Amino acid sequence: VGVTLALVPALARALGVERVLALPVAFGFAVLGQRVACRMVTRWAMLGRPLAAAAGVALLAAAALLSGVTYGARSRVRGVLELRTAFGGSVVGLYQRLTDWDRDGHARLYGGRDCDDLDGTVHPGAFDVPGDGLDQDCFEGDGTLAVLEHGDGAYGPRPPGLGRPSFLVITVDALRPDRLGVAGNPRALTPNLDAFAEAGTRFTHAVASSSRSNRSIPGLWAGFPPSQIAYGPGFHWPALEDENVLVPELLAERGWATEAIVGTTYFERSRGFFQGFGRLSQGPAYQPDPRVVTRRARAALERLGRDETPWLLWVHLFNVHQPHQHAGTPFGESLADRYDAEVRLADELIGELLETLDRLPGKDRVVVAVASDHGEALGEHGVQGHATTLYEPELRSTLLFRVPGMAPRVVDTPVSLIDLAPTLLNLADVPVPRPMPARSLVPAMRGTAEPSERHIISELLPDGRFMFDLKAIRVGDEKLLWFVRRGTAQLFDLGRDPGEGHDISDERPERARALLGRLQAWAALTSDGSGRENAIAAARLDALPSSLGRPLDVVVEDTLRVHAVDVPPGPYQAGDRIPFTFYLETLRRTSRNYMVEVLFEHAGGRRLPSSFDATHFPLDGLYPTNEWPAGELIVDRLEVIVPPRTPTGEIALKLAIREGDQVRLAFQAAGERTYFLPVGRLRIGP
Repeated sequence: VGVTLALVPALARALGVERVLALPVAFGFAVLGQRVACRMVTRWAMLGRPLAAAAGVALLAAAALLSGVTYGARSRVRGVLELRTAFGGSVVGLYQRLTDWDRDGHARLYGGRDCDDLDGTVHPGAFDVPGDGLDQDCFEGDGTLAVLEHGDGAYGPRPPGLGRPSFLVITVDALRPDRLGVAGNPRALTPNLDAFAEAGTRFTHAVASSSRSNRSIPGLWAGFPPSQIAYGPGFHWPALEDENVLVPELLAERGWATEAIVGTTYFERSRGFFQGFGRLSQGPAYQPDPRVVTRRARAALERLGRDETPWLLWVHLFNVHQPHQHAGTPFGESLADRYDAEVRLADELIGELLETLDRLPGKDRVVVAVASDHGEALGEHGVQGHATTLYEPELRSTLLFRVPGMAPRVVDTPVSLIDLAPTLLNLADVPVPRPMPARSLVPAMRGTAEPSERHIISELLPDGRFMFDLKAIRVGDEKLLWFVRRGTAQLFDLGRDPGEGHDISDERPERARALLGRLQAWAALTSDGSGRENAIAAARLDALPSSLGRPLDVVVEDTLRVHAVDVPPGPYQAGDRIPFTFYLETLRRTSRNYMVEVLFEHAGGRRLPSSFDATHFPLDGLYPTNEWPAGELIVDRLEVIVPPRTPTGEIALKLAIREGDQVRLAFQAAGERTYFLPVGRLRIGP
């Protein structure tokens, strides 16, 4: 371990020295304990003492059962073992899967919290049908609590004379609020944002609904957290269905000109992401020079400002997002130093936008909002980046407003980023299209908001490529994290412990149980009986179809059989969805969580976009293969969107099976071992 840490210091920085050292220490204790126990049993057996040997085996079995029953009683122990060691979470997850008798993804033993492990419809997060006499969600008897109150947006009085205002909404991807000078940062990174905040309203505790952009940003415009937004197919970049009603649509219907200028091509794979925007400019690359983006935005401001028509302009800056490559390294070479350099550049560009706005003749009728879609981890909790946890560094967001006619104010009450939607509608004098949990921030900006015990929920949802399934609930300073697949929960008092270093769920067990129950109730209500169980039931087959488009009948590790892969040959155009259908079967139980990978190769050797990808966990990650019983036959359907700028021509498809990010496993086909199987061809273009 010492040699490894010396040769690969990045490992220690990424995981933390204590997590790396925990592996050999825990392994040593485990080997020592097993060695002593097995030697005693073996010696008794060899000495002709079968009863003593049997008693030893029974003692070991009893110890294992006792461990399974009692483990999880102390949340802090679980937090250390499963979250702060290299492989503790994987080991506990294996024990839970082995003892999940009803295969519903939740065990009763080893902290799984399943109150009936013989009924697959009963588990934490299940929809609890009221009045049927059953407690399906393992919380507070029969029936499910309503956690978030849906209402009319909780509007407040608009400033007098505001009329039909225009809106400039600036979002900076992954901008932490603690980088602002007004928040106490000593580096003076944000003089323009500081001046803007001092002249407007600053929300010091703005909470993102997700730490992943394509789950958080739709909530800004819809007023709902991720589980209540209608997402369609398109794994990794899930599509926004037409049934969602977004702020740009509502304003456009009432005469506002709507335009979006987005400094990345990342979102172009998400169908429906920009619905309601009449004009759209993206890119010109995944992470272009942000000066190109702000030049476009300044030109749009000058064009929109010449017209009397009210407008909504959304500008999204992407340079603070990793990799940090546009601002140099004036502070140093560490991750935090490079991040701060990009923050300073973003502030300069925002200053240029605000300067352009202030030259417009109608500037006094423009509402300006500056927000980040989520935060960014810079090593806290052993994490770098975002979209991996729901700890504060990834959830806390920047949220600033400047509204004509409103006095400057600092608001310390926790709010949700989804509150942006009803706030804009409130200021535009447009009613919310349907009851929503988001609330207008206009009363808070006026200082007239009523205090309340509001629940703020954040989520990381699985999408087929990533199996994160985390939820968080915040009430005042209390915040509870629920690691759904593990059944683990942590409770923090953010007022006393803003760094979330001290789990108090053992000190306040009743409060921890209550908040966890509310999160489970939230999960149950949002799935409404159509979640994981129905997805598995719809995918489970009794037999293969009579005709298969591309039969393969190959086996991986004597465990997973791939019967067939069906994909229509096309032709397809950019933006089209390619439907894949995989027929998979487990020959025996396995502890491996397999990924299905499809490689796309252009027949002419031309380079394809990196986003042209079909690597995924079966059933969008809802049903890991390590939970499949022997003989499980599943049809796995996936839709892949053809990215823009995909070269035309014939595309060859090859199938591979992976475990994790890199390890490809060998097929056994016709007595030979191979890692890639040809599974067909398709055509891009006419």
